[in-house]
Amino acid sequence: RYTRTPCVRPPANPMSMANPQRSPRSRPLYSQIRELLIGRMVSGDWRPGHMLPSEFKIAEEYGVSQGTVRKAIEDMEAEKLVVRRQGKGTFVIARSLPATRFHFFRIAPDTADKLPPPGNRVLLLKRDAPSAEEATALDIKKDVQVYRLHRVRTFHNVPTIIEQIVLPESVFPNFEEIYRSDPQPHVYLVFERKFGVVVAKAEEELRAVAASPDEAAALEVAAGTPLLRIDRVGYGIGDRPIELRTLICHTAKYHYRNSLGSEGQ
Repeated sequence: RYTRTPCVRPPANPMSMANPQRSPRSRPLYSQIRELLIGRMVSGDWRPGHMLPSEFKIAEEYGVSQGTVRKAIEDMEAEKLVVRRQGKGTFVIARSLPATRFHFFRIAPDTADKLPPPGNRVLLLKRDAPSAEEATALDIKKDVQVYRLHRVRTFHNVPTIIEQIVLPESVFPNFEEIYRSDPQPHVYLVFERKFGVVVAKAEEELRAVAASPDEAAALEVAAGTPLLRIDRVGYGIGDRPIELRTLICHTAKYHYRNSLGSEGQ
C-alpha cells in the first residue's frame, strides 16, 4: 500500500524555479505551485506590477484545484510578493504602487507633520571592485564589479541622511549611465522600471555612531554628533541579495519607526 503523490502538470512554457536545488515535489502541492509562480517572477516572465492570471487559469495551466492556487497566492501575499487590489486583481509587488513605495523607509519626523519629499544630492557614483565582505554579502564572485552610489537626502533643504548603496553589476548592468541620465530620489523605482527588479524584503541592523569629519561635513553638523546608522541587505524575489545600503541619519528632528506585527506599510 502506498500514497500517491499529486503531480503538478508543467506549464506550456518552461520556467526557472525559485529554488532549483530542492525539488518542489518534496513540499505540499500548494507549495509546489508557489515555487513555480515565484519562478516566473525571478525569470522576468512576470515583472513588477504584472497582473497575475486568474486563479482559474493558473489552476487549469498546472492541473490543480483553484483552492490549491488560492493557498499558494495567499502565502505569497503574506510574504509581500504579491498584492491584491480590490476589484482589479492580484499583482506582482511593485514599489511604484503608493501602498508600497515607502515600505522600507522608516525615518519619520518627530512632529505630526508628514515626511516631505526628499531631496537628492549625489556625492559619488562609480563602478568599482567589491570588498571581500561585500562580495560575500551579495553572494557574488570577487571579480564581479559593483556600482557605488553615495548621496545625501535632504528634507526641507536640510541634509538629514547619508546613503551609501552597493549594487552588483550582474543584476544592474549600466546602472551608472542609467542613473546619471535620470537621478530619481527613489532608487527602488529605478530598479523596477529600468531593470525589472524589485526588493521584496530587507534585513537591517541599527546602531548609534558618532559623526566622522566627512559625515559631519555632509550633514552640516559638528564632528562627534550622535547619529543613527542603519545597515541593510535588500533581497529580490527568490531571496537573492541584490543591494547593500548604509544610512547615516541625523535624528535631531527625526526618528526610526517600525510597526512590529503589522504590515509595516
